[in-house]
Parts: sequence; structure tokens; C-alpha cells
Amino acid sequence: IDDELSALHLVMCSMRTRRNRFSLIGRLPPEILYGLFPSGPTRTQIKLGWITITHVCSHWRQVALSGPTLWRTIIFHLGAEWAEEMLARSKS
Repeated sequence: IDDELSALHLVMCSMRTRRNRFSLIGRLPPEILYGLFPSGPTRTQIKLGWITITHVCSHWRQVALSGPTLWRTIIFHLGAEWAEEMLARSKS
């Protein structure tokens, strides 16, 4: 039963991805979609908006992770591992 549930879960994930591609925003080219994302946190107010963006759907996650804009401001209070990851993602 667990194997069948796992298989159904994979099918459902695939179907959700296909459904998302039919939405208007799901059909935007990555460079246009990326332009809609915020350019990163400001100095006075640190937000972790990239978490929200990367959890919308797999397409948004792929687009967000592929561009450097969200990662330009390195947030050190999350720890060295995250700081290093943000630095790598910023492509600096």
C-alpha cells in the first residue's frame, strides 16, 4: 500500500506541475517571471521573501534559484552555511 501511495503522490505532483503550466503566470518566460521577483532585502528591513518565492511551485523555484538578484544581500544571521549558499547563488 505504501508503494502505491508513493506512486500516486508522484503522479499527483506531475499533474500539478502540468496544471500550473496552463496558468497565465506559468506560461511567462523565465526572464519575465524573474523580473517580477523583488530585488532582495533592503538594508533597513531584512525579509526572507525568497523563501515564499521558492515555495510557490517548481517552476518559480527553478527561476528564482537560477538568477542572482534575490541573493545579492547576504544574510549572515542565518548562519555560515546559508551565507555561503547565498554567496554562491549570487554568482559573485
